[in-house]
Amino acid sequence: MRKPKINFIIAFLALISIISSCNMEPPLSRKVKFMALLKNHTAAEKVYLSGDNEKLGKWKPGAIELEKESDSIWSKTIEFKNGDRINFKFNAGSWWTEALDSNQQSYNNSALKVKSDTTVSLKIFDWKNKMLNGMPVLTSKRFDAARPSMVLDDLWKYKPGDSTGWSKEIVDDRDWKTVNPLIDWGNDPGYKWDGTGWFRFHMYVDSSLWGRSLAMLIGQLGASDIYYNGKYLCSYGEVGSSEAAYNPSQNRLWRELKLDPKSEQVIAVRYRNDEWKGELKLGFAPGFVINVKNVNPVLKSVYERTRYLVTREMVFTLIPLILFLFHLLLFTFYPKQRQNLFYAVCLLGFAGITYFNYEKYVVTNPVLIILYYRLNDISLPLTAFFGLLTSYSISSAKLPKRWMIFFALTVPLLIFGIIDPLGQVTNANYVFLGLVMINLSIVSFRRKHWADQKGSRIMLGGFIVLLFFIAYQILIDYSIVSPPFNDSQVFVYGMLALVISMSTFLAYNFSQINRNLETQLENVKRLSEEAITQEKIAAKLEIERRTIEAENERKSRELESARKLQLSLLPSEIPNYKNLDIACYMRTATEVGGDYYDFFLSDNNGLTAVIGDATGHGLKAGNMVITIKGLLCALSENSNLEEIMDQLNNAIKKMNLNMLTMGLALVRLNGDRLIYSSAGMPQLFLLRNNEKRVEQIVLKTMPLGAFHNFPYNQVEEQVYPGDVILMVSDGLTELFNAEKEMFGPDRVGDLLLASMGMSSNETINYMVYESGKWAGDAPLVDDISAVVIKIPVN
Repeated sequence: MRKPKINFIIAFLALISIISSCNMEPPLSRKVKFMALLKNHTAAEKVYLSGDNEKLGKWKPGAIELEKESDSIWSKTIEFKNGDRINFKFNAGSWWTEALDSNQQSYNNSALKVKSDTTVSLKIFDWKNKMLNGMPVLTSKRFDAARPSMVLDDLWKYKPGDSTGWSKEIVDDRDWKTVNPLIDWGNDPGYKWDGTGWFRFHMYVDSSLWGRSLAMLIGQLGASDIYYNGKYLCSYGEVGSSEAAYNPSQNRLWRELKLDPKSEQVIAVRYRNDEWKGELKLGFAPGFVINVKNVNPVLKSVYERTRYLVTREMVFTLIPLILFLFHLLLFTFYPKQRQNLFYAVCLLGFAGITYFNYEKYVVTNPVLIILYYRLNDISLPLTAFFGLLTSYSISSAKLPKRWMIFFALTVPLLIFGIIDPLGQVTNANYVFLGLVMINLSIVSFRRKHWADQKGSRIMLGGFIVLLFFIAYQILIDYSIVSPPFNDSQVFVYGMLALVISMSTFLAYNFSQINRNLETQLENVKRLSEEAITQEKIAAKLEIERRTIEAENERKSRELESARKLQLSLLPSEIPNYKNLDIACYMRTATEVGGDYYDFFLSDNNGLTAVIGDATGHGLKAGNMVITIKGLLCALSENSNLEEIMDQLNNAIKKMNLNMLTMGLALVRLNGDRLIYSSAGMPQLFLLRNNEKRVEQIVLKTMPLGAFHNFPYNQVEEQVYPGDVILMVSDGLTELFNAEKEMFGPDRVGDLLLASMGMSSNETINYMVYESGKWAGDAPLVDDISAVVIKIPVN
């Protein structure tokens, strides 16, 4: 009797076991086999896997090494938690060697949700770059038309500070830090950046590229000097040696880079950014990045991009601006229609969005770039808010109270758009646009508001289409959908739909108002009167043109007279003083220049040589020269040059010449004693004959007439037989050539040294010829004057 009971218990336990087995929890981990299939003889010493999971190295390149099954198959099996979502990529050891697809483009991140044991494979047709000894290798295949540009955003050797020797081809930079040049290094204490530093990029160049030209583009917010294999290549902005000389500039132009016929090559960049802290706070990378690309695709892409930007900017900026003025005038003439005012501001916001959105990719001044980002973020909520007010004012005579809610949301968006142009305000703007879209949808379905507004629904339909394209733009910006036809700015089409709908609405109303013949006749009459007015205006303009021509002739005669007067102020002959060899030169940039030189002799104080530079050119500068000439005739007998400068300065300042100033330098020679004083003039050059070197005597002072009681001073030097004194105006030291390079005082000194042994007249002729040859066809923008005095050899 016990056996059936035992069998029943066994059967019950077996049933429980089966039921339990059916409800078991799934395994806690799953195995995923990653396979890289190398195609078309794509070689690699090793293949690696990187991803966003800790087991994939948290996107560290070369984190997980795959095992080689054959020359074309590499694999690795890794266990993950069930339900994990992972993103991954294959590479050959660094992000420089990402895997490429059949179109020679980098793969996007591959995504996988781990649900079961599985195998994922990816065909690799090539690697983004080749590497050798940790340096990239440039090959002709790398610059095929289908390939993306080579972005030099890593593997740079960096050292803070500034030394011209670091531009040389051979520099021991093995102990330099390896960094990315964007200078977004965070708070890592191993990296130091204080505004200026040098970066060096080493690479191998395959012989197939020797002598070939590539296109190079540097993106930056600071200023840079670029050297290639130790040779100066180009500059963008002005790095300068002082804060005043620093001038940052963004670069938009590709430049030719002709590769030298050698294997190991180096690019060196001297980089400076004084505003890097503020740019980091705003979300900008304050460093630089260099792109290298095939020349032909660059020329094509630059042309297409320029045409694209210019066309879109003109069309989608001018149309809303014209309509803005039109509706503003409508509101001015009939203020009761508030929708014209709201719509005008809305259109102005649209014009701002389009203009600033395109201009921030065109301008080169970093300050303007950041400003346009701010203005773009401000324009967006303004456009949406006033578009909403427009729809409210059309649908009802009184604005609903909820407009104040949207106003309260708009104000902080405007404030944060100014403070943080690259921060979370962009996301907040998108949320705000979503709320506006929902509200407009509610308004559009309330038909009772539209019973007496024939044609108004056409305009509201334009708003709905616009908001649709704004939503589409948001999806593109967050990479949820791909842009159609490679056009990443689709919101402009929504704006065009709004413009068309508004024009249709206005045309409809216009046709209702202008159906009677009398109105049409009035229009004809008005047009006739405008035609007559235009004829009168044309006749008046012709009279004004002839008057202007006569006035120009009169001014030309006056300028010629002023020029002759200025020349008469210069010394008619060079003074003969103790056998000094003296020569002078002057070339004016306009008919009447502002430069001046002169000599004064006295029995006690010897020879006083003067050279000056008045503010600007033309008649005002000529008047300043006349004033200085007269004052010096009265003061030149003074034995103290400091006192002469003080008296000249106070006299000019008391004349109240409306911002006119005068740079002036005085040199007094008496035996072997030289006394020098300067007011805002370039340095004095002194060629030491015995030592065969040139001294530059610099006095940092303000021009005459700039400040009351400015403390001028003088220096005293001893001169020796054969020494040469050179006085110049800043027209020579600040001479520019066609490449916008400044001649500079060092080049002046080099020419003076090279003229050793020449007479004073030969020295001036030599310097004029060499500086003119260096400047080339560049126009002369400032007067050039020079005085050379050579001490006789006993």
